[in-house]
Amino acid sequence: MRKLVAICLVVFCLAYPAWGIEEESTELGELKEVKIDSETNRGFLESLECGSLGTSGVPIIGDITRVGELTLVPVNRVRIVGCDPIAENQRWTREEWVIEPVAIVVIEEGEWQIFSLVSGREVVAWSEVSDQIAQRMLEQGKEYLKEQDWEKAKETFEELLAIRPDWAQVHSLLGQALSELSMAASEMGDRIEFGMRAFQEFARALEIDPTDSHALVARGYARLAVPPPLGGADLAIQDFQEALTYNPQSAEAWLGLAEAYRKKGEQDKAEECYRKVLEIEPDNSEALEGLNKLSETKN
Repeated sequence: MRKLVAICLVVFCLAYPAWGIEEESTELGELKEVKIDSETNRGFLESLECGSLGTSGVPIIGDITRVGELTLVPVNRVRIVGCDPIAENQRWTREEWVIEPVAIVVIEEGEWQIFSLVSGREVVAWSEVSDQIAQRMLEQGKEYLKEQDWEKAKETFEELLAIRPDWAQVHSLLGQALSELSMAASEMGDRIEFGMRAFQEFARALEIDPTDSHALVARGYARLAVPPPLGGADLAIQDFQEALTYNPQSAEAWLGLAEAYRKKGEQDKAEECYRKVLEIEPDNSEALEGLNKLSETKN
């Protein structure tokens, strides 16, 4: 493990320019200050006032990188090397801001270790670092869902749950990824395995937070895709209706309810739900398409 980590740290340092940093890195332990070129870091730095000289105690997390089975996360601190404020709002100009690499977090099978890159200095507060990493992993997993990369979304959420096992939202999102994998699987065994695991994750999310409307909506869509006793339109309708009691403006829940009613042949109720979606999101293409299909059926 130590040998593998050491190799990964070297790879990590050599790869630093790929993370939006504009200067070549030196060997481990001799990392130079480098100018920032990151939207995330820039957004934080723009909130600093001119009087904030020296090294900020607030950690800034870089882009997450995976090397084999390890997840590597850079931890940086802000340094200001000069004073050139903009008179109008007393903010620092971008050219005067630098970030200082101070540590690398290595995550393997849910276990975290932090490696200092700067000897003789206190590493930033671990609680702040861990919270930022967890949030970054959550956003990364959501991005994989948007890209329909279900496998990477699953892996990201599983890794996050190994660290934060009682996060209801992540159980719900993992269930969504597993449900999509189930529907995409070509082998019946995989479809059953992924599907069962999806329902387990939805149940866990609702056990932690019974008001989690996302879990209810995601489970409702999963139920639409499978027959009773686990699924079916009636059970899906129950989930969508319960989700709407917690979040009445959920276009996703209204859309799922419309699809469930259409599947049951209750066209008037389906049309009402599609129109409710369009009240919330006037350009929702799925609701418009659903109304067109209902119109064609009536004609």
